[in-house]
Amino acid sequence: MLSKIICPLFNHGEMIFLQGLNVILGDDDAKNSIGKSSALMVIDFAMGGTSLLDDKTGVIKALGHHTYNFEFIFNEEKYFFTRSTNESRVIHKCNKYYKSIKEISIDEYTEKLKKLYGLQQLKGSFRSLVSPFIRIWNKGSLDPEQPFSADTKETGGSAIGRIIDLFSRTSDIEEEKSILDAHNKKKILISKSMIAEIIPKINKSQYKANQKKISENTEAIDALKKGFSGALSTYEALFDEKLRELQHQKIDLISQRSEVQTKIDRIRRDLLGVTPRLTANIALICEFFPSVNADRLQQVESFHHSISKIVQRELKQDLTSHSKTLEEINTKIHDLEAEISTNLDAKGTPDDLFARFFDLKEITDKASEENRFYDQKATIEKESSLSKQRLGNPPINNGS
Repeated sequence: MLSKIICPLFNHGEMIFLQGLNVILGDDDAKNSIGKSSALMVIDFAMGGTSLLDDKTGVIKALGHHTYNFEFIFNEEKYFFTRSTNESRVIHKCNKYYKSIKEISIDEYTEKLKKLYGLQQLKGSFRSLVSPFIRIWNKGSLDPEQPFSADTKETGGSAIGRIIDLFSRTSDIEEEKSILDAHNKKKILISKSMIAEIIPKINKSQYKANQKKISENTEAIDALKKGFSGALSTYEALFDEKLRELQHQKIDLISQRSEVQTKIDRIRRDLLGVTPRLTANIALICEFFPSVNADRLQQVESFHHSISKIVQRELKQDLTSHSKTLEEINTKIHDLEAEISTNLDAKGTPDDLFARFFDLKEITDKASEENRFYDQKATIEKESSLSKQRLGNPPINNGS
């Protein structure tokens, strides 16, 4: 246990703690600002906390940086440590005269305290286990209506998990909790992937619409298969890798052609808007504004005329380049269509029938893929819900 805190800034030089309940009282007049909260902050500091370092507590602001000596007693053996506010991440292990023997980190210190207090079998860190019990009114962000939480940002599950840990019952639910944690991680991963559009994002109504689409398209494919009697069934032709690859290439080229055509249309509109100003307008301006500097207007007009010619020349160059690209794309599409037609003729499959099959298959595959991710998400949510139910009624380990 913590048995003593020594600091020269204390009125009596030290705080001494006895076995059992220790009470910090104010005076008989119940005055505030006499150091009760500050004393609790110092105790928290001795336990590895950092609230004392926050200047809003007023301690460091009023007294400046200073050092505390701590004495702990476990199994009648004394342990001595020193910690300073200006170097709080470093703890000094000391002899009984508080002469430093070894420097250790704050993490090593709290791990040492966890072991000394006999808490090493618990899963939580020393600070996570003790900090909720160091509650100081109007200090920090602790909510008195949430007595099990260490912080307002902490989830209810974490607070309950700490209580379970303190009663050494974590092993009763550990396996189930790991299953639930794994499900929750998958749920988060799927949600983030949907938001980032890495995988399709659909809701229940879209899922049902996809189911209807898959059913209707499957029936349409079956109907087309039954009505076709070529050398190779259309369904098999649909899965011909070469034909599928050719069709995908064609779709990509059609998309490229659309983009290039859009650029060409925009350049043509720009060319219509780039027209040199007429010099005759200057004479009209001079008629209404006799004092205007006609020479200056002529210079500006000449500049605009030069810029207009440059812009026109560049736009025309772009138009020529994009028109050439469009022609090349059209040629590639024509060649692909011819190759697809040749392959289909060799299989005895009509072009329009293949195109219909391909479109149906692409739409159906897309809908199936979307629903597959939805089903995965729904399965994880269901398993997560069942895991939560099991956690609500954990098996009792009588051997613990």
